Amino acid sequence: MIDYEKSNILLGKESSEYLLILVYNFTYPNSTDFSDGNWLNTRIKIKVGGFTADYEALLSNVDFFYFKNDLEKLYTKLDGTAKFNCIEEYLQIKIKGDGLGRFAADCIAIDKPGYGHELKFRIEFDQTEILNMVKMINSLLDEFPIKDIEQIERY
Repeated sequence: MIDYEKSNILLGKESSEYLLILVYNFTYPNSTDFSDGNWLNTRIKIKVGGFTADYEALLSNVDFFYFKNDLEKLYTKLDGTAKFNCIEEYLQIKIKGDGLGRFAADCIAIDKPGYGHELKFRIEFDQTEILNMVKMINSLLDEFPIKDIEQIERY
């Protein structure tokens, strides 16, 4: 069972198909600068169709910040896209809405960027899960705040 009090991000349903990002700690906890200080040690778990994946990844809390902003717009408009892209290419998520409250997330997971294995998959869900993801990301950003936040580009 997933502990929702921890900094975890769940896309889909634990009882069926899902993408789960478990966030453990800052990669460089003593760093206070924007470039190094915002990396997170994570584990990515996936269960879709007959496939499962479980691998470690370096992700940035800044990428979650931008993803959250996209998700909030998508929740309000119901159409358009929200994207999670990470610099190191461990994970890509592109969520599209149909304008009626249904969404599809096209995802690419790479266990070792540049030379590892790649899994492409889709998870479909409804509008209620968008709000849950926003709450999970807010919780993550509370626990792992962006260091040197002045560097964030405004949009």
